[in-house]
Amino acid sequence: MSIQNIDLIKDIPGYDNFTKIESVNKGASGQEKYYIETADNQRLLLKTFDADGYWGYESKKKLFGMMQKFAALEIPMCDPIDFGLCNNGASAYLMLKWCEGKDAEILCNNLSETDQYNIGLQAGAILKKVHSIPVAQKSPEDWYSWCVNSSTNGLTDFKKCGIQIDGSDTIISYFEENKHLLKDRPRSIHHGDYHLGNFIISDKLDLSVIDWDNYGEGDPWIEFGAINNSDVFPYFTTGYLRGYFNGEPPAEFWAVLPLYLVVGALTLVPYAFYGQRDFLDSCVQNAKNMVRWFDSMKSPIPAIYIKDFTPNCPK
Repeated sequence: MSIQNIDLIKDIPGYDNFTKIESVNKGASGQEKYYIETADNQRLLLKTFDADGYWGYESKKKLFGMMQKFAALEIPMCDPIDFGLCNNGASAYLMLKWCEGKDAEILCNNLSETDQYNIGLQAGAILKKVHSIPVAQKSPEDWYSWCVNSSTNGLTDFKKCGIQIDGSDTIISYFEENKHLLKDRPRSIHHGDYHLGNFIISDKLDLSVIDWDNYGEGDPWIEFGAINNSDVFPYFTTGYLRGYFNGEPPAEFWAVLPLYLVVGALTLVPYAFYGQRDFLDSCVQNAKNMVRWFDSMKSPIPAIYIKDFTPNCPK
């Protein structure tokens, strides 16, 4: 139980019941993470963070409440267990159930096409549940204006930064000609960062969802803008979309998807160019991949979706 900052968590209720504490060095900065085992055989994930500030106590209190709503839908996830202050009130903590399994992004490399597809089916069905939580409906114009302004500014910055990506002009033209499709879009709760990197897969190939810190609300289909590096796992992506739509995605979806997925990838390039240069190469490659997926918008359905795929052993 020798870890740094042990005094930070000693006043958490149940601390005396902890039999094992290990630091977890993965995930978002700004918070400490610990793997916990208890005397009554529980396996837990403990997150601690500064109580003050924008991402402090009040923000995480809302997160804890939202996670309780997700768990009530029987979504397989790191169930919320407890929340409160620690470190004499200077820090706050979030106690979650530990998700058993391996990182999906790593595991998929060794899975069959059908297993990847079935994991995708699970991911899509789970996301559909997440999007079932109602939200207060604001003016549709608010969402449209936000999306168009954000994308327009990002694409302007992309042109200014001077990075050359073949086919980007056709993507920008597609945005200008089709941005009206973002009008009157429905709103729902979001996971906020829904992709393979935030899935845990058990030995039985059951999927659990982690890292709910970025939850929000808006057009449910913007969640698919987080698809990344899926050209490596097209069978997962095919199952993911079919699981969400309970069958083939509608034509409307294929028209809207590039407005979030490919345009979003292009706008990340200047973000990295001006702010995070160590992130630039991967952003440029990601944007090139997406332009290729849609064949510079000659194809409405991206190459990462295998329309004629039939799994050998449907789950």
